[in-house]
Amino acid sequence: MNTDRTILHGVFGSVVLTAASIAASFVQFRLLVHALPESVVGLWFLFLSIGGYLLFFDLGLSPTLGREISFCLGDTSLSESARAERIGNLIRSCLVAFAAIAAVLLVAGTSAGWAYLGTVTPKPILSQVRLAWGIFVVGTAFSIVGEVWLAALYGLGQVATEKLVRSIGPILWLILTMVALRTGRGLPGLAVAWVVQLVVTRLIARGTLGRLKPGIISSGKFDFALIRQLAAPSMKFAAIMLGGILILQTDNLVIASMLGTAEIPGYQAVAKLVTVMMSLSMMLVATSAPFLSRAHVMQDVTEIKRLLNRNLRFSLSIMAVISCFLACFADRIVAMWIGPHHFVGFGVVWALILVMLLEGHHSAMATATMATGDIPFVAPALIAGVLNIVASVLLARQYGLLGVALGTLCAQVVTNNWYVPFYTMRLFHISFSEHFATVLLPLGKLFVALLLTSVGARVAFRTLSNVPAIMAAGTLVLAVGFIAFRLFVLNSSERVHFMEALRQSLRRNDA
Repeated sequence: MNTDRTILHGVFGSVVLTAASIAASFVQFRLLVHALPESVVGLWFLFLSIGGYLLFFDLGLSPTLGREISFCLGDTSLSESARAERIGNLIRSCLVAFAAIAAVLLVAGTSAGWAYLGTVTPKPILSQVRLAWGIFVVGTAFSIVGEVWLAALYGLGQVATEKLVRSIGPILWLILTMVALRTGRGLPGLAVAWVVQLVVTRLIARGTLGRLKPGIISSGKFDFALIRQLAAPSMKFAAIMLGGILILQTDNLVIASMLGTAEIPGYQAVAKLVTVMMSLSMMLVATSAPFLSRAHVMQDVTEIKRLLNRNLRFSLSIMAVISCFLACFADRIVAMWIGPHHFVGFGVVWALILVMLLEGHHSAMATATMATGDIPFVAPALIAGVLNIVASVLLARQYGLLGVALGTLCAQVVTNNWYVPFYTMRLFHISFSEHFATVLLPLGKLFVALLLTSVGARVAFRTLSNVPAIMAAGTLVLAVGFIAFRLFVLNSSERVHFMEALRQSLRRNDA
């Protein structure tokens, strides 16, 4: 199918972006930990966490813009000229709105950040931290403005292009971070590196959009009525985004306030490892979103259910491989990466793995539901965010870093983890028995096979040093995962396509 080929191209772009992000992030983390005091490294990660809060100033316009453009492309009642005019007006109107939002962000973000950072920063470096934060906010403000061009590429179905443009940022950021550390520029230098990579990628996105769709940027007109029309769904997206920020971006703030910034790097190391599986698994889900929107406009519920089912099986299969491996080898990976004294314990690892597995399950479903224009998850998202802060603070007092992870798990289990699947399955008329038979049971078999393999590898390779043990165990888990995925997760038609694609690949390699 043409849709599947286009999605596959988008997945390729996502693979490049994810690989660039992961590689740059892991190398950057190691550089920071070995070049700066742990308290300063913790402050930098705190910057990035607060930066997640600043992205709330997007107010949900970016995903709304992308979805509205996808709706335009799928609306057969529009003529080509009317479609081009509406898309141009959407882009210009959102650009003006983002510029106004960015101006507010500069003022509010700078003052609020200075106030909070003053409570967790040692006085000798406070002036340096405030300078760095001011630079950081400037970059975040420009990032919000530039999201218009990236969202437009995404909504037009140019998912691969959008991801490839984004992939420039992490590599450039890593290079500039190395320069900042080598020249001893400290936090201000890191902030400048952050700003430069954001500016470069957004300008490249603008140029790429102009080349792919000549005149689309300049031809549009600002339409306040259009902004008012987008306001309601955008604010719902924004509320869900705020809930997500409160859930996934507050751990470092709680740790800094309750345990000190020096505790952040060790926790962040495990969080980065666990987040890898979420990043990899969501590639297909995110790439499918514009096509889910088009299928909705065409009233093709069968196609929506097909994409949703495949997204769940494939994305959670990726998470299964990585989570089972991390559950047994996270300590060795951290020891090899940044040193054994940074490992914060398997309790934190297992809690965060469970958080991400449940997050991946309900996120795939939420994406399908919201692609239809229905955004019913505002209340549970906000409730989960508030519960996360309360639970994390209370549990951190007694259990330290483990309590922070358990707080997030508790908040998600009682809200999003059950409500999002319940609502989505009801919306698309998917029974629990159907979901169990086609998604949960095959994935359960995959998990059992992978977990047994990982535990066996842990025992079998216990006498090996870190590098050979990780390589041997990783190869074994991947091999078992590949076989189990084909046997348990793929349906009969997918197995045929899978083997045909594999044979074609082998023939090309032989040639």
